[in-house]
Amino acid sequence: MNYRTIFFLLLFSLSLQAQTVELPSVWKIHAGDSLQYKNPEFDDAQWKKITVPSQWETQGFSNYDGYAWYRVRFTVPKKYLTTELYLFVGKVDDVDETFLNGIRIGSTGKFPPAVESAWNVQRAYKIPADLLKEENILAVRVYDGGGPGGIIGGLTGLFTKEEVEKELNLGPAPKKSYYKLTTSNGLIAAVYDEKRNCIESLLPHIFQAYDSSHAVRPFALNIRPNIQEKPVRIGYDEQTHIIRADYNNFSISYFAPFTADEKIFYAVLRGEKKYINAVTFSSENAAGLLLSTNFIREKNGDAEKYFLFSFVDSLHNNINAVAAAEKRITASAVSLVDEERRYMKNIFASCALPNSLSPSERKTVEQSIAVLKMSQVGQSEIFPGARGQLLASLPPGSWNIAWVRDGSYAVRALTELGLWSEAKNGLQFMLQAKANRYKNFIFTDGKDYGIGMDYKISVCRYFGTGIEESDFNDAGPNIEIDGFGLFLTAFSDYIRTSNDTAFALQWKSVLTKNIADVLLHCIDSVNLIRAESGPWERHLPGKQFAYTAAVCAEGLYKFSALCSILHLSGEQYKEAAD
Repeated sequence: MNYRTIFFLLLFSLSLQAQTVELPSVWKIHAGDSLQYKNPEFDDAQWKKITVPSQWETQGFSNYDGYAWYRVRFTVPKKYLTTELYLFVGKVDDVDETFLNGIRIGSTGKFPPAVESAWNVQRAYKIPADLLKEENILAVRVYDGGGPGGIIGGLTGLFTKEEVEKELNLGPAPKKSYYKLTTSNGLIAAVYDEKRNCIESLLPHIFQAYDSSHAVRPFALNIRPNIQEKPVRIGYDEQTHIIRADYNNFSISYFAPFTADEKIFYAVLRGEKKYINAVTFSSENAAGLLLSTNFIREKNGDAEKYFLFSFVDSLHNNINAVAAAEKRITASAVSLVDEERRYMKNIFASCALPNSLSPSERKTVEQSIAVLKMSQVGQSEIFPGARGQLLASLPPGSWNIAWVRDGSYAVRALTELGLWSEAKNGLQFMLQAKANRYKNFIFTDGKDYGIGMDYKISVCRYFGTGIEESDFNDAGPNIEIDGFGLFLTAFSDYIRTSNDTAFALQWKSVLTKNIADVLLHCIDSVNLIRAESGPWERHLPGKQFAYTAAVCAEGLYKFSALCSILHLSGEQYKEAAD
């Protein structure tokens, strides 16, 4: 299922209620279907491990659709065995059937042949009396019909009736429905879970996959402070990328730094030394080798305790990065937290914003700018082809992938804001990426649905390394043409606004032969863009979409005006647009 959702968290939350019993974050999984997997005595020793929640596509089951089973063992304190409890097993894409100690306790959605998806429903099943033990086996049968699969999000754990009412927002409105915040510097990404008061995952890249068979895996899981009290306030610090959790006597700032341009994640405690000195963090190692350290920094009477987390894997040999960062920070006269806040505030100040914005509107715009900055792969990324791409969402969203459509709209926003360097990097990513995979594509009906000539802009999206991809189902790939028009509009707006004529001349040949002329080739006998997959990704054979025709007309029209800079006649493009 191809649903993309961006959550902008603009308000601070109050303290949060945790579940009564927390389930482990690492479960067992097996692709296939057999009811024997529900039995407590079944031997799952050979099953693979998986982090829950997460898409199974990013955990070793790339492009897998169909049945799979999850199993996990968990302990319940004896005092809760007579309590009325509910079992939460997250949000399951698409259908689940849940068994506790071999007994079926609930199901949501419908399995084949009449599939009914419930991909966005939080599973909450009342546990029958006397079923719960001190040692338990949970087994979840899952069916995924396409797209992301598995226990993809939501809450897991055992909750009391009162906690269920609060967690499911069963009371009167207004209701808060999302509890995860992401911080990124374009190089690594961290996801903070307000419910569990921890960094649930740390990722070595912000994009989703290297290629069709290799997903980006976290290098650390469940980084949490050993603090019994709950934060009194959580949110982004002054609309920046810094996640701040305020406690009664100190605060913790979570971030990956833009100023240092490094793949290190920071948790920084600020407060009186007597309060922060005893705080430690626990963490779980995932892919690669986890590096960590902590130290106290005292300047001008202020105390900060820094916790640093980085990694070494087959692509990154930054074994000394954490030690070098500690040396740099202890020698600095300025707090890294203050440097990072000042960096993002300077970005806000440099943007061309209307003077008429109200305070609340300005906060919304500033937070959106921070999200755009976090969503663009940095220029120090180890893969040169990845640099500059703008993602459709940030983790833990399902679509931290570079779509042409989302990227083009983001570039236009960056251009209007006056963030021309970021806009140029976004355009350059698509111009340098490897496309042309669907110049020809013979579908099952024997027809060629390919673009029909050499082209430069992807017909759908890109892998994180800058190589064209398209999502497939039984109706074939998505071959979309609207992206060509959207790109031309974004490029033309950037050149017109920034006056970067050298950039336009640099890509003159590609812009004409491999983008604008491709659109001319795709106009049919009734002067519309031919049938294609469209912005709603309807795969093949496709239809003629008004949206595609409109954005391609706009792109050709704006490009025709740009042709004078390129020392070309733009009349054929204007005529096609008309």
